[in-house]
Amino acid sequence: MRQHGSVFMLFIRSSIYPVLGLMSVMSVLQIILFRLAMERGLYQNLEETIEGSKIHLVFYAAFWFLIGWGNWVDTTSSSQVDYTWKRLQVPEWTVLAWRSVCGGMWFLSFWLLEGLLVIGLCSWYLDIREVESAQALFLACYRSQFLHSLIPMREWTRWVRNLALVIGFGVTTGGCVGKPDKAQIILSVTCGGVGSVMFLAPMGNESGDVVLTVFTLIMAFISVIRWNLRREEPEYEEA
Repeated sequence: MRQHGSVFMLFIRSSIYPVLGLMSVMSVLQIILFRLAMERGLYQNLEETIEGSKIHLVFYAAFWFLIGWGNWVDTTSSSQVDYTWKRLQVPEWTVLAWRSVCGGMWFLSFWLLEGLLVIGLCSWYLDIREVESAQALFLACYRSQFLHSLIPMREWTRWVRNLALVIGFGVTTGGCVGKPDKAQIILSVTCGGVGSVMFLAPMGNESGDVVLTVFTLIMAFISVIRWNLRREEPEYEEA
């Protein structure tokens, strides 16, 4: 079990500081944009302020940077990964498994941080705008597509969809570890591209949530299959 922990910590150490740095920059920019939107006083309510501040655009940019950075690190670290799993004498599949767990953990942290940050910004807004009641936050969770996708409230299909996306992002990004081919990179980018619509879907779109959940899990399954096939190729073994 110690060897498995070493493989997992390899991926954690190689990504923790860039990921934390990305989250910090994203948070600072969103706080600044939200404060500027409040100071302008052009918006009538909380959901309009969220939309007008453009904090969702910062989140999208950070999300895509996280996907791109994860793919780049995986495609440039094949020699280190090979050396590690051979030295530790662990099953080869653990490389994909622990890289996927690490990636999923970062995407989950990314989602949770954004949810908590937006709730904090909304609470800040309500403290300043005393004319609005605390129920304005709950109303905004239903009226704002971005906020509702982050915090789906009682819409359980969206909670399942978001968790499936975390798994899909983790596995498809993890599938790029160890000299990926172009098809695997396309799988990862496609999963990220389709998954990004999770923040644009209106409330009550249960069929869309189900389709996106199934699509994401299928992409993750294909990534696992392609990774196994790639590892069996003679040219990889000779490298």
